[in-house]
Amino acid sequence: MRPPVRIVAPAVLPVTIEEVRDACRITGSSEDARLLRMAQAAVERLDGYRGRLGRALIHQTWRQDFGIGECAPLRLRFPDVVSATGLWLDLDGTETAAAIRLDEDVVSPFVVANRNGGPAGRLLRVTYVAGYGPTAADVPAAIREAILLDIGHRFHATSEGGQIRSETTEDVGSIAFNSPEQTALATKRMIDDLLRDFRRGNV
Repeated sequence: MRPPVRIVAPAVLPVTIEEVRDACRITGSSEDARLLRMAQAAVERLDGYRGRLGRALIHQTWRQDFGIGECAPLRLRFPDVVSATGLWLDLDGTETAAAIRLDEDVVSPFVVANRNGGPAGRLLRVTYVAGYGPTAADVPAAIREAILLDIGHRFHATSEGGQIRSETTEDVGSIAFNSPEQTALATKRMIDDLLRDFRRGNV
């Protein structure tokens, strides 16, 4: 099966810059450019065909091609598909509208098309919109919280405070802190727990 291609990216991120600032315990907008890059990276690790969740978060448009010999049902790579259209593509580049029917079973969404009379070599190109919804609020709270945990941990892990292992005060003694490795492991466990129910394999 050919991998899908994203042709329209989500209009917004699943988390707002205000939420990211709060997760990183930052006031003011001086770090916004860096925080935005970190938020985009955190979302990319989860979202889309290459993401850990194997699904689209915010509404986005994907294109998927099927060969004439592929068996029905023609399965789409993501759940939560809200619309789909089809085109027949001939070898000479001619495009013809295809009548397709969008359906879903316990495995995944799929499309059914009438292939009768199509010449050899013809492809069916399906363009579809998938995702929980058009806004950040449509994404489940557990996924959004996992994204914010990831950003907050990475932000502080790269700061001076995130690297401190212990502190010694003369005539008083020393205070030990969790190592960066311990903190990273605990954060990963929390994130994994939040995401567990939303992971799916690519069909």
